[in-house]
Amino acid sequence: MVVDSKHTAFNKGTSISVNNLFYNTPARRKFLKSDTAENQRIIAVIKKFVLARADISFELWLDGKQYFVFKKGSLKERIADVFGYDLAATLIEVDHSLAGAEIKGFIGPPDIKRKSRTHQHLFLNGRPIQDRSLSYAVYQGYGKTLKDGEHPLFCLHLTIDPALVDVNIHPSKMQVRFSNDRSLYYMFLNSVSRALNKTGALPRISLEGSVRSADLTMKNESVDKATEPPRQVNKPKPFPGLKKNQQQLSLTLFGESPKKGRPGNKENQGERPDSGRFWQLHQTFILSEIKSGLVIIDQYLAHVRILYEATLKKLDSQKNTYGQKLLFPQKITLALDDFLIFKDINAYLEKVG
Repeated sequence: MVVDSKHTAFNKGTSISVNNLFYNTPARRKFLKSDTAENQRIIAVIKKFVLARADISFELWLDGKQYFVFKKGSLKERIADVFGYDLAATLIEVDHSLAGAEIKGFIGPPDIKRKSRTHQHLFLNGRPIQDRSLSYAVYQGYGKTLKDGEHPLFCLHLTIDPALVDVNIHPSKMQVRFSNDRSLYYMFLNSVSRALNKTGALPRISLEGSVRSADLTMKNESVDKATEPPRQVNKPKPFPGLKKNQQQLSLTLFGESPKKGRPGNKENQGERPDSGRFWQLHQTFILSEIKSGLVIIDQYLAHVRILYEATLKKLDSQKNTYGQKLLFPQKITLALDDFLIFKDINAYLEKVG
């Protein structure tokens, strides 16, 4: 029974609904991808707002089904809700302020890296932005711990006077221009470097005595150069098999006589490496002589390729491959977008064991 009917204010907060998206332009519906792919795009957009404002609660409903509920809390709690608690427990806090600018957030340790930039988030005064210079400064803060193709994790909030920022250089407002971009670059670099050094994530070199793995600390002590004893400098030994002749370098491979590997020899007419002449360099690359010169193989990429080809054969096979079960099952916490990918490929994972 209705007791009273009148206009009233909406509950505190904002509700956004999307319905009949292609009512006026039905032709665009054919450009949609799978439901999983489109949901991932929606989640990627919502994720930026979720990480930008940890003090606000968020709910996401798709097709009448509740996908997630994020209660307001601290930034670390919000990161744990988005990325998973196992990953959030390893993050390193960044908290640095200088000349009216403030950087707060979390970065991943050097030993946890990704093959893409999907776990990188940068915010300006509570709004998500994209800035190549500041992102590059974060990379530089990691020093030499990152290799090519490796990307760190970070969620950093920059608070600065709005008068020092131009937000109207791009229609999406994702790109901005700073009046003091050079200073902010070094501020980000130093903030990341200090946070990593504070936790001992970056190695430090001792300047006195021999360097030990358990005592890699920097000693800032003055040394009288006049009374300092001369130090013996050990020259690096030449790489075995590497011979220098004026301006040319010739490479001699071990295993067999060099005569068999000379150009023009009938045994060396193919482009495939000879199994009798292999080198391993820094436990990373495999070198071998071929007809046209030298082939360099990345061990890791070669191993990945072998596993990839083996997986394709299992997928093409009509039989299911059963993997070995663990004595104690391991629990893995996945982020929401990662879980959607897992649901999409679970059948293939079961087929390859």
